[in-house]
Amino acid sequence: MVGVEDTLGSERVQAFVVTKHTCAEETLLAYCRARLADYKVPRSVIFVDDIPKSPLGKILRKDLLRVYETIQSGQRRTRELGAALQNARSPLQRRQVLGQYVQEQLCHILHLHQHDLDPYRPLNELGLNSITAMELTSTLADALGVKFSATLIWNHPTIAELADYLASPPEDAGHAESVPASQAFVVPAGDTDIDQLSDAEVRRLLAYETERALQHLEQLER
Repeated sequence: MVGVEDTLGSERVQAFVVTKHTCAEETLLAYCRARLADYKVPRSVIFVDDIPKSPLGKILRKDLLRVYETIQSGQRRTRELGAALQNARSPLQRRQVLGQYVQEQLCHILHLHQHDLDPYRPLNELGLNSITAMELTSTLADALGVKFSATLIWNHPTIAELADYLASPPEDAGHAESVPASQAFVVPAGDTDIDQLSDAEVRRLLAYETERALQHLEQLER
């Protein structure tokens, strides 16, 4: 647990948890309320893949605070995005808002500057691979409250195309979208070092590649 500053400037308890099995935040909070004094009970839980530690085994609280600050920043930007979309008075304005948001997320994920981004350049040429594509898809899904197919990025491979799609996604956006085998983006073996991925990232990558392979098989059988 780490002390973090709330919106009123006072400190509150923030819990960071690594789980071996599925566990709901409210279950953990109820457990803490039943066993801890009120001022020790965390106000929320952030689930992480691992707890950062020094070579001596000491918990790196500053690293956990950076995780918390990143999440808070993302939540603020999501609220700003929602407000901007509500104020958009035309489909063009909606596409512009979403295009700007996609660019911001790409700059963050790929560590690029905005002037490096060409809205009509294929995203894989900018350095997007399977792992970072899943991260972008997940970010967009969380921000817009829509479940997207794992092949979202490869079906709409530029910022402009992606913004057009996000501006008016079909009602079945949550279903898998087929992608022609000739257009499928395959990550070269050297681009993704499996040994450097966490277990959660490996599972997400496996799920992504499995879904894409099944879609290709379905197309071949048609």
